[in-house]
Amino acid sequence: MSITNLYRGLAFFHYGIIEKIRRETKKLQDGDCADIVLSFDLNKSSQKVKATLAAGQYIIRNRHKISFGHEESADEITISDKLIALLESTPEKIYAVDFITLEAVPLHFASEYGNVKLAATDDAPTMEIDGVKMHRSQGISPWDDSKCKARDIVKRGMSVLDTCTGLGYTAIIAAKMGARSVISFERNPAVLKIASYNPWSQDFFENTVIKSNLANVYDEIFKFEDSRFDAIIHDPPRFSLAGELYSADFYKEAHRVLRHGGKMFHYIGDPHSSFGKKHYAGINMRLREAGFDTVVYHKNYGIMCQKLSF
Repeated sequence: MSITNLYRGLAFFHYGIIEKIRRETKKLQDGDCADIVLSFDLNKSSQKVKATLAAGQYIIRNRHKISFGHEESADEITISDKLIALLESTPEKIYAVDFITLEAVPLHFASEYGNVKLAATDDAPTMEIDGVKMHRSQGISPWDDSKCKARDIVKRGMSVLDTCTGLGYTAIIAAKMGARSVISFERNPAVLKIASYNPWSQDFFENTVIKSNLANVYDEIFKFEDSRFDAIIHDPPRFSLAGELYSADFYKEAHRVLRHGGKMFHYIGDPHSSFGKKHYAGINMRLREAGFDTVVYHKNYGIMCQKLSF
């Protein structure tokens, strides 16, 4: 067993982890232990640890210690009955747990743009705003969902506009695909705060190719020169939260700043949902009126837009 390095010195817990520990230790007597594979960073990595049942609590240890960073480490951590009770009482929440201070921060922050929450999946977490998931998570992981938004438009050496940061997944993926620059906008500070806790978002803050901006892209896009970007990833919140990002005015600006021959992927949501049936046609019409050639991608829940060359 290698050393367990906790992201930012924190272990991330939700009730699903407690359920797994209980399931795999249900035959243990007090003081017995079992080998369990656990993730303390929301499935970004996993470790085999020994879990010991002790008076209704669980002691987790690793042969090579558990590192909190800043040269601090421990031989073990205790999932206390208090922490278990907290997770049981709020099964929908993820907590960032500091086992040095014994504080648990719920990754759920309020803002003027809605309540923002990190939500667990079987892979990378997603984000919810007022209960609405910002990624597909049924039948596809949020990470792979983000790949679908970038893979058909981003090529090595491109300059990319990422209109809505969210958890930073599309910006990270664009950078990994070889983009020379990714300029990303997010208007909601609570979203960036959530992302700063998320281990899967680490590269968004550390990759020098990515430039993060706390601002509404609707207000900032007009500042860019014509044909500034080779590709645009447009993954806005739902229409009721950011209607301006579905407007004719915004689409005209997106068309202006995209180079001739460049592509924009506009994520919208399930075209067969009540929202999709109501709005896809109007969105597609406004995109075409702005000058884009468009193709509806039902599989990827969006519209592929291209600015045709002369």
